Amino acid sequence: MSARPAHPLRITPARRQYNRLASDESREDYALRHMARSARFSTPEQGFLAASGACSFLALEAIGGALALGFGPANLFAGLLLAGITIFLVGLPVCLRAARTGLDIDLLTRGTGFGYLGSVLTSVFYAGFTVFFFAIEASILASCLMATLDLPHWVAALIASGSIVPVVFLGIGTIRRFQAWSFLPWIVLNLAPLIAFFSSTDIRAIIVSSGGFPWSLSSGISSSGMFPSGAGPSDGFLAGHAVLPGILPAAAIAPASGAGAFSVLSAGCCASILLVLLLQSAEQADFMRFMPERTSGSRLRWWSSLLLGGPGWIVFGGVKLLAGGLIAVFLVRSGVSADDAARPIVMYDVAFSRLLPHGLAPVATFFLILLAQSRINITNAYAGSIALSNVFSRLTHTHPGRAIHVVLTAALALCLVETGLTDRIGRGLIPYAVIAAAWMGVLAADLVICRPLGLVPQKAEFRRAFLPDLNPVGVLAFLLALAGGFVSSSGLAGTTLRAYAPFAALLIAGATTIILAHRTRGRTCLARRPSRPWSRGAEKTCLICSATFETDDLVPCPAYGATLCSLCCALDARCGDRCKPAATRFGTQIRRCFPARWHAKLDTPLVRFLGLFAPIAAFSCLAFYAFLDDWQNAVALCLAIAGLICWLLVMSLEGHRTAQEETRKQTRLLLDEIAAHDRTAAALDRARAKAEAASLAKTRYISGISHELRTPLNTIMGYAQILARDLSEGANGTNELQTITESANHMTALLGGLLDIASIEAGRIEIYRDEIDLPAFLQNVARMVAPLAQAKGLVFHYEPGSPLPGRVNGDTHRLRQILLNLLFNAVKFTDRGHIRFIVRWRAQIAEFVIEDTGPGIAAEDQERIFEPFERGAASDIPGTGLGLTITRLLTEVLGGELGFSSTPGVGTRFRLRFMLSELAAASAKPVDRLPPGYAGRRRRIAAVDDQPHHLAILRACLAPIGFEISCFPNGASFLDSLTGDPPDLLLFDLTMPEMDGRTLARAVRARLGRNPPIIFLTGNLEETSRGRIDAVENATVLAKPVDLPRLVSEIGIRLGLSFDTAPERSHPDHPDEPEAGQDGTYRDGTRPGGTRPGGTRPDRDVGGDDNPSGRGEDGAFAEKTLSGARRDALLDLLDAGDLAAVRTSLATLIETTAEAEKETVRHCLALAASYRLDALRDALEALSDG
Repeated sequence: MSARPAHPLRITPARRQYNRLASDESREDYALRHMARSARFSTPEQGFLAASGACSFLALEAIGGALALGFGPANLFAGLLLAGITIFLVGLPVCLRAARTGLDIDLLTRGTGFGYLGSVLTSVFYAGFTVFFFAIEASILASCLMATLDLPHWVAALIASGSIVPVVFLGIGTIRRFQAWSFLPWIVLNLAPLIAFFSSTDIRAIIVSSGGFPWSLSSGISSSGMFPSGAGPSDGFLAGHAVLPGILPAAAIAPASGAGAFSVLSAGCCASILLVLLLQSAEQADFMRFMPERTSGSRLRWWSSLLLGGPGWIVFGGVKLLAGGLIAVFLVRSGVSADDAARPIVMYDVAFSRLLPHGLAPVATFFLILLAQSRINITNAYAGSIALSNVFSRLTHTHPGRAIHVVLTAALALCLVETGLTDRIGRGLIPYAVIAAAWMGVLAADLVICRPLGLVPQKAEFRRAFLPDLNPVGVLAFLLALAGGFVSSSGLAGTTLRAYAPFAALLIAGATTIILAHRTRGRTCLARRPSRPWSRGAEKTCLICSATFETDDLVPCPAYGATLCSLCCALDARCGDRCKPAATRFGTQIRRCFPARWHAKLDTPLVRFLGLFAPIAAFSCLAFYAFLDDWQNAVALCLAIAGLICWLLVMSLEGHRTAQEETRKQTRLLLDEIAAHDRTAAALDRARAKAEAASLAKTRYISGISHELRTPLNTIMGYAQILARDLSEGANGTNELQTITESANHMTALLGGLLDIASIEAGRIEIYRDEIDLPAFLQNVARMVAPLAQAKGLVFHYEPGSPLPGRVNGDTHRLRQILLNLLFNAVKFTDRGHIRFIVRWRAQIAEFVIEDTGPGIAAEDQERIFEPFERGAASDIPGTGLGLTITRLLTEVLGGELGFSSTPGVGTRFRLRFMLSELAAASAKPVDRLPPGYAGRRRRIAAVDDQPHHLAILRACLAPIGFEISCFPNGASFLDSLTGDPPDLLLFDLTMPEMDGRTLARAVRARLGRNPPIIFLTGNLEETSRGRIDAVENATVLAKPVDLPRLVSEIGIRLGLSFDTAPERSHPDHPDEPEAGQDGTYRDGTRPGGTRPGGTRPDRDVGGDDNPSGRGEDGAFAEKTLSGARRDALLDLLDAGDLAAVRTSLATLIETTAEAEKETVRHCLALAASYRLDALRDALEALSDG
């Protein structure tokens, strides 16, 4: 198979749908393609029955009658014998090859010497024959309908031509069933009257006495008037009025007095006229292609069906011809006019009158004609539809389907019947016989002599991809035979050859084919050979129509780089036959017939016009000469119209050709550009892959080292605070320790920012769909920012729009992080004036506006500030330079919109827009803060972590809720403790020395023999993004720093707990807290407390508890001091150096603690914000019980 081209053609969906319509084989019957073995008839007898319509047509009786009256029964018999033997011998190899290969007559013609386009010429004549004889049979049926039912001519013609269209439209299956059903009634109706007629003694006596029997060669109707001076057929034979309308002219062939002896010339004239029926054998080949493959068990049945349904049709047809001639003689002797004597309706009416009562004879005649003409018209219409499909598909590269051409065939026949041209078709029988003999002579010589002798390839190829456009062997032999036949019929070669002109054409065609095949040795039969033959009977799918066909019908196409079926290959107009050598293409083959100096002159519009106009003119002259008496004027008018149409067509094609050349040129340029873009894209892909690999390596490095970086930072901060506790305020070294603590906090924030950026860039950030109490959420954000603004002397205005929805969907953590980043930046960079936090909500879209009166952002810095570590002009203000980078990335991940405007010296205005869809009704409230307790028995939890302060945080979080928690520094100590009842749930750090969490989990499950619920805690980004641990079932992974409400919620899920409801946060209706005004201040002049460092997430920081366990009925604290557990948790966090968690916990306590203690907690928060750790410790210890 040829290699795939660099730029294969693109197949549009419209083209694919078009070809799929034409490949509906339930109607197409594999027209224009190889007949699939799986779709052929199941028995040979079905093939015979489908083809049996050829014996039915009553035009045989009419032709026989006309010839008997014109030339005498003896000459009719002799001519019939000669023509019948010739038709049988020539038709046998054609029908046999069609049955073996599954090819129709046109496909067979392609491969037997004519080439792909060379057979178009024969297909045109063949299509004309089928239409003409369809029209003759339809006219006979129309005459019967008019005589019997008294119908108007146009109605009778329409019924006669169109009644068979539905049957032929549905395909060969319906045709076979109709022919099988009608065969027995037709054969009885056709033979019974003939047998009855010729069995009558008086009939035989009259015919014998008149010399009507063919063996009475010494007597009969005179043919002395046939040839002037006995030289041969007179010119009147092709002119004058019709003895039988539509069959034969009568001038010089009317009966004459005197004995009519047998004449070689008269017999030859009869045989020549009958030789036109060679084309009926071509129709039989179209049906023989449906024959099943021959097997050893069906050999006799197969050959019998082939002979009877193929060339054997002439045997029964010859009987009908002879019977028609004898009946016509009887009718003339009985006083019937010659015109009526040769009409089938009169013949069978007389014949039935010998068999049936007088009143039933016309009825039987009507049914015979109706049945016989329907059978033959189905045969003609089916063959005509295939012939027209072959012609138009190759000339126009389109194929709407065989079924469409059925309608076209019937319409053309209707036109011939309605215009009365069928009355003059007899004039064209001799020319048509010459054409048929020349065509079939080439086929017979190729199949019978050339292929057995090896002069040409054994296989008759029909696929476009392997055939030359013109094969000089068949085309030249056909043209030479036509020339010889027409010269003979003109009388230039003598009277004998004039009478036997079709036979001369037949002999010339056969001899020329053999000679040319011997000279060429098959070199012109194929354009190329398949490089790799497919296995016989295998099936493949066509690229264009997506249908599956046997490999006999498929071709490897180098233009598309795939396999196409033969029909899609034939219809393609874009490939330019690039699969074949240029020498085998039509244009090159025509130019080779002329000298090289003429080639440029041949490629002109004028030459193309003459090449198109000449065959049309020749065909028009022949057709009008055959049909019209005054044919010269009609030809002149037709040629003028045809010339105009041809010139317009040539000019149109010239413009199309120019446009196509330009399109090809532009396409080549475009393909070159696409190839260059492909190379650039490949280079970019490689560069992107390299950059992504580097980014992935960076992300993995940051994620992997984060745990290791946090541990020494916690140690530095812890020891710094211990040293600060031992030094009195103002002593030497206090400022240095504070600097160390601030630097460690800065490094922690920097590490957190880097981890957030790495998560976003790696696409591993987790987005949650939380139910947010929007008013309470925004009030909480405002409380966190207000103390920081107040500490700098700024006025903070919180302006919630009205109305705000109660609950919305969104990611609580990420939304809080974005808002706090922007608000903390506003506080950080603003030295005087005010900060406004404006919230609006409309049509599910929330809009947040943060305005400040700070220094503003210079125009050259407005794009740079969103880059990592870029700080703008105010680089003297502490910060990591990651806040705005993270804010923008998170906004994009959440599908939001971030914009800002800034005027240097005036201030900056940031604007955020998010889609926060409102919840129609409040659903079950998730655990978004630490609950005070849970229902049911007390549950035991074991925590294993190599960091003591982490264990302290877990104890401070879970113990007040009511959990019994046991802490272990490593996996070995925990395994040693598994002696009694195991804990209800396990909390394991995933990354620990000696024995990590994964190994510990497997060891625990091996020892217990079951799978207790496990929650893994890890600072590794990759492990967190996957959400599970390989080879460990029934486990959950949560990220460090731990989101404590989420941890508690996950514990509740794993243990099936129902938590108590925590007290709601303060809002305007709370009795213990004054209502907040629009500017964020309370009615008593105080402001909401709570703060945190910029860039951190409150919900992810640990240590605080949103919900104290001691509550009064109104939801506030019942006592005036903190519980020992909460105070110890804050002190543990302070000892661990996690100052951020201390600040967050204190800010949360402001919201839930009793009013009497709020000022004390606010004081502690201020101490934490100013890093006065000793004073903070003293303040916390002052909050002890009692």
